[in-house]
Amino acid sequence: MVRLLCRSLAAAFFVLLLPTVAIWIRSHWRDDELLFRTYTVVPASTPNPYNTDDFYRDEPPEDHAVRKEREARSDSERRTNCEYWISLAKGGVHLSRCVYRVRNYVKPPELKWDFDFGPELYFGGVYVPGALDGKHWGFLQVDEPYSGGASGGARDASREWDVLFPLWSVAALLAIAPSFWLVGVYRRQRLAAVRRRQGRCADCGYDLRASPERCPECGRLADDSSQGSMLDPFNARPGWRHELLPMCIGALLLLVLAGGGYLLISKRLAAMAQLYANDKTRDAATEAADTAIAINDAPALRAALAVTPVYGPRETAQLLRGLASEKDKAELACVLVDQRADVPNLPGAILQQATFEGNYVLARALIEKGANVNAPGEQDDRPPLACVAWAEGDEAVALFELLLNKGANPSGRTNPKARTLLHTLFEFDPDSRYRMRIAQMLIAKGADVNATAGENEVTPLCVAYDDEKDPLVRLLKSNGAKMSTKYLRQHSTSQLPH
Repeated sequence: MVRLLCRSLAAAFFVLLLPTVAIWIRSHWRDDELLFRTYTVVPASTPNPYNTDDFYRDEPPEDHAVRKEREARSDSERRTNCEYWISLAKGGVHLSRCVYRVRNYVKPPELKWDFDFGPELYFGGVYVPGALDGKHWGFLQVDEPYSGGASGGARDASREWDVLFPLWSVAALLAIAPSFWLVGVYRRQRLAAVRRRQGRCADCGYDLRASPERCPECGRLADDSSQGSMLDPFNARPGWRHELLPMCIGALLLLVLAGGGYLLISKRLAAMAQLYANDKTRDAATEAADTAIAINDAPALRAALAVTPVYGPRETAQLLRGLASEKDKAELACVLVDQRADVPNLPGAILQQATFEGNYVLARALIEKGANVNAPGEQDDRPPLACVAWAEGDEAVALFELLLNKGANPSGRTNPKARTLLHTLFEFDPDSRYRMRIAQMLIAKGADVNATAGENEVTPLCVAYDDEKDPLVRLLKSNGAKMSTKYLRQHSTSQLPH
């Protein structure tokens, strides 16, 4: 069995030797090149050489947070290439492996064969790395450091290994095992012919004069080939046809290895092609989302966000902050809220700004998704309920009622010393048809009719000076409203209107 395996391996080398010699001859007038390029994810441990902090020294903190979030997402999506080259020219071989640690323009995966690709100088010429110029043997490692930055002019960071050797050396190595195999075959045939001529068994050499028809030692039958001579050894048994078995096994072994390699490379190429296609889809979705926001196309934005999460939480919050004051882009903001925004963790200033600017469509979408209805704004401490209370119209009142139903504090204040909404209602137009309705909703939700404000402990009734002609005063009194004792002590009865 071991003998058969060795002969099969030798036969496989012999099969490889034939195309190697053919390629060697071809390379003297025709150049060939094989490229295999991978497309892989950059390991998380690989630092990103892009440092953009120097370009944004005076940016606001919120913009800095958004930029860092975008850069972190970009780092997690970095891709790179690894290229393997086999170049045959002028009777030589140039093997190259180049690993890009950082690549500015990542190329798609590829397996490509090319011929007549350029000057016949890859072997012993000037187009190999400089240290191998004019040589036919050599090994070289080249490290290219990263240079440039986000402003342009960047150069890839890579490490390249180059090996250079003549193709005849490969043929010589492949010919060693087949040479021993062929010489062994010839010697066995010659020995068998000599034994037959001497009247002995061709296999074991036993004297057959007493039993010419069958060898009593090994059991081999005599045949007509026993008349072979030394001058015609190839006609003696066991002839060259007996070497067909190792030849077939060797060829089959090569086919299995070649087929397995092809399947592995094909599978890896398919996986890398899928990764590349996904990245292109994500990039296209990102570009489409940015364009949709620029041209106010809500359906296009919804379609882009359905493909991939284009924006991170901070970037989404920044976009919503900008869209909150633009009522004509309310549908865009609602798309962001519906599909990608983490509404409970959004800054409360977005809802406050939407109610202040009258963007009730966005405000309602935020409230329905669980936004904090008591969060103050960034410029003042008024909650959304206090902002919408000053608006006129049925839509504003409906939003006011929704805020109360979602748990908004009916006092409408975040500072315990500030005036409540019941205080500020007396600043409304007395003829407004929404004034009494708002007051009734506040009282129904538990607003304190005797809440005090300021150092003088002013109650809502103090602001109205107990004017019985005002229906709002009568509503407050019917719910137990009173003037504070401290306010009454500081203001004599003569100062109060009758």
